[in-house]
Order: sequence, then C-alpha cells, then structure tokens
Amino acid sequence: MAWIILLVSYLLGSIPGAVLVARSRGVQITKEGSTNPGTANVLRLLGRGPALMCLLIDAGKGAAAVLLAEMVGMGILAAGGVIAGHNWSIFLRGRGGKGIATMAGTLLILSPIVIPLLGIIYLGINYLSSYIALSSVVTGLFLPVLLGWQLGQGGVYLGFAIALMLIIKHWKNLKQTLEGKEERKNIVKGIISKRR
Repeated sequence: MAWIILLVSYLLGSIPGAVLVARSRGVQITKEGSTNPGTANVLRLLGRGPALMCLLIDAGKGAAAVLLAEMVGMGILAAGGVIAGHNWSIFLRGRGGKGIATMAGTLLILSPIVIPLLGIIYLGINYLSSYIALSSVVTGLFLPVLLGWQLGQGGVYLGFAIALMLIIKHWKNLKQTLEGKEERKNIVKGIISKRR
C-alpha cells in the first residue's frame, strides 16, 4: 500500500501547473525567464492572475495528495511523494519547480499552524539577509523541529526530506549567493517602503 500511495502522490505532483498555465497563454515556461517551471517564473513572465492560478494548482495537488492518503493514514508519506513529483516531474523528464507552493498545500492539511510560523521565520531571515533562496533553505531547516512537534517522528522524517529537497533545488542559487552573484530582494523592507 505504501508504494501505491507514494507512486500516486508522485504522479499527482508531477502535473506541471506552471507549464499548463503558461502554455494556455502561448508561453513555453521552461525556455523563458528563469526557465524554472514554477509560480515565481509565471509571475515574472505573465503577471499576477496566471501566477495565482499556478499557485492554486500546485498547492491544490499537494493538499489533494495528502487528503486522499489520510484515508489510509499515510498523509506524511504522500506529502513527500507529491513534493518530489513537483520537483522532478516525470512529465518534464525530471525537471520541475522548487516545491514551495506544493509543500504549503501539504502542510495546510497536515499541520496548518506550521505555515504562519514558517512565514515568520522566512521573513525574519529575508530581512536580515535579503536573499530569497537562502531564506527559503534556512527556513526549511526548521521543518524537522516544527513538523516533529506537530506530527511526531513521521513529521521529523518528512521535515528532513523536504529540507533536503529545498537544498538540492536551490543549490545553484546558494552557490551564486556565496559567490556574491545572487540578486538581493528584501521583501520586508520593500513592503515597509511601499506603505510610506
């Protein structure tokens, strides 16, 4: 049963929301912008409406995978599978997004309280560093503790798995950060300056 849950979750996660949304607008997302098939690239190329649609698809498949698997008590396993599917889609020959929206969808079902906590941690790290990728990865390192607190030992394993996937998917950005080549974007300061 576990292998079936993992496989179905992976296939569901492999549905490339960004590719489908961009294609409906005549854009080949894997060849334009950052070439990353995720919500951020859709936002960059097509604007807020299509990006929101992509976000809902990616988060929705994460939530759906966990909801279905929870019927047999394997929501945690499904969460790992659906995020992996998004990150390394079989339909994109192993390419994929970075898994943030899909992860949020899984956590919305497994442990909703963790989402605002991660948001606070992310914004705090971004305020201090101004690096998007670094903020995402460091925030991910808190997942084993937060999910362990909420979900027990299975949550710890899931947290480590997600953190590892975040590191792998952001490795290029982390390398550029260390080399001083990564673009800096301070979200908190940007919000504050807009309000002024």
